[in-house]
Amino acid sequence: MKSLIGMVLMLALTPVALLLFFCRCAFADPFQATPLIDFTPGEKYLGAFPGLLYNGSNILIPGSQHDLDGLAAAAEVQPLNAQGQPDSDGKIVVVGIGNSSWTMDLCVRVHHRDMTLPACTAESFIAHADAVDNPKVRIVDCANGGQTSDVWATDAFNNWSRCDVLLANEGLTLNQVQVMLYRDVYQLGATVTLSPTTDCSQVTTLDQSTPDACKYINATGRIARFGKSWFPHLQQMFVHSAGYSGYHEGGEPFSYENGFAVKWFVQAQIDQVASGKIANLDAGDLSYSVAPWIAWGPYFWASGATPRSDGLTWLPSDYLPDMIHPSQSGVLKSTDLMMNFYFTSPYTAWMN
Repeated sequence: MKSLIGMVLMLALTPVALLLFFCRCAFADPFQATPLIDFTPGEKYLGAFPGLLYNGSNILIPGSQHDLDGLAAAAEVQPLNAQGQPDSDGKIVVVGIGNSSWTMDLCVRVHHRDMTLPACTAESFIAHADAVDNPKVRIVDCANGGQTSDVWATDAFNNWSRCDVLLANEGLTLNQVQVMLYRDVYQLGATVTLSPTTDCSQVTTLDQSTPDACKYINATGRIARFGKSWFPHLQQMFVHSAGYSGYHEGGEPFSYENGFAVKWFVQAQIDQVASGKIANLDAGDLSYSVAPWIAWGPYFWASGATPRSDGLTWLPSDYLPDMIHPSQSGVLKSTDLMMNFYFTSPYTAWMN
């Protein structure tokens, strides 16, 4: 009799046990890692790659060559007229370049065929910045849904031409663009992670075995050069890493490793200027004759719900139901980081 009762209880409890099991799996701890800004001395990702945004620091060392070059580039940013000539009545135009998540952080989602700028959401960076910045500064969101870095490297997909139309709709021209805010990923659906032996600086051929981080560096180098040729007065390019992507399948560690790609890309220009020769074969030529001065913007990645040193977290509520694109709470977190950076950085004194 007892065994029969036991069997009945077991059968009754089995669905509950299974439900609890699957719930536990569904809410398993997502990807965790140390944010680049929080690396400790000697700490290395995969036992090979030290963190921090620049080599040994989260800021450019005051008085270093890249610091001085950045201050000089910032000093060159000034109001320009439609022909690109200095004019006290002109504008300082800043453009955002990248994909759908970036356009949502900057303003709102802009579809590929849209040729007018919709009103920015109250949480977005442009809405916040426009309220307090130098009235001569105009920030235009040229980022576009689905437009990953590989398709920004040329105008084959009309992204740059579309940006010109967006500028024109605001009474601006490409001759007034002097600063580029860039954030993207190489392609949708990353497939190859870094390994401890990866050295993107020596990559000369991209194939199916090439880590996505290295492919991103290559595409971003081409974007920097193409941007310099498209906008004749481009002075600065600020690169932003991907945010946390651990709440959807296949998002990590690729978004985390995107931060290393940004670090290595920025360092490629620092090293090239210091040595006088191309330092990163993957990034290509980043001399000032063909590329703007390049530096980090704010670093967006945090290890999910685990607070990083400045308290930033990314919670499921910070995303839309696809767990990829930001909700308005997520947009506001990115905006706060950008406001703190762009209104305090010595390299963006023109913003105030």
